[in-house]
Amino acid sequence: MSYGPILNPPVPFSHHFHSGVNDGTLVIINGFIQPPADRFVSVNRQHFLEYHHRIPLHRVNTLTVKGAMTLQSVEIQGQGQGFPVQPGFPVQPGFPVQPGFPVQPAFPPQPGYAPQQFPPSAECNAVPYETNIYGGLFPNKVIVIRGAVGAHKPKRFHVNLKFGGGIAFHFNPRFDEHTIVRNSYLKNSWGKEERQMPSSGMCFASGQNFVIEIVCEHQHFKVNVNGNHICNFNHRVPSLQQIDTLQIDGDVVLQHVQV
Repeated sequence: MSYGPILNPPVPFSHHFHSGVNDGTLVIINGFIQPPADRFVSVNRQHFLEYHHRIPLHRVNTLTVKGAMTLQSVEIQGQGQGFPVQPGFPVQPGFPVQPGFPVQPAFPPQPGYAPQQFPPSAECNAVPYETNIYGGLFPNKVIVIRGAVGAHKPKRFHVNLKFGGGIAFHFNPRFDEHTIVRNSYLKNSWGKEERQMPSSGMCFASGQNFVIEIVCEHQHFKVNVNGNHICNFNHRVPSLQQIDTLQIDGDVVLQHVQV
């Protein structure tokens, strides 16, 4: 299974594998080194090395990327997906070309290159955005939202998990208040707001890409942003299965939504 590329994520980058990894899982990291860097394993599509497993694959639960580099994209693919076509990686001397990996011409010099804040994507979605959650929610169900905060003085955006009687979970970053509000709308009224912020502070910024993971657990929703745990929100509705709609609106550009 492919989860779609994470575009221009910040470094350090962290991504959680909810079910571990298995044979054939492919992680593709696309970026460039920032001078003066003193270390990195440079692959550029050529077979570089093999590293024998030291723990069972199902126990591998997190990908981290750190160091003097800028990430352009990170993509995680399942067995049999193969590498997507990526133009411009030079062949490294001393490493044979592997079958199935075409030789690509080298990148031309890129002085002062800066990644686009909003790269084109075939999966961009307009806001307001709404889609059905077929079968409702249940423990271990994960919703993934990839996008970017609006670049021109953003005020707010929100993610709603809705059902026939209201909103079970309202996730609402507010840049004008520098906080993230969590709430529910039940029986025609808003409940008690939750505004506690993580120690790392506001995890969204104007013009920056993000990945939101909403994990439905037995007692609460767990929210991760860019691989970091941000908050939990205890369930306020008795039946998770009745939550059947995802809604997104506000100062945000959507790139990919996985329900």
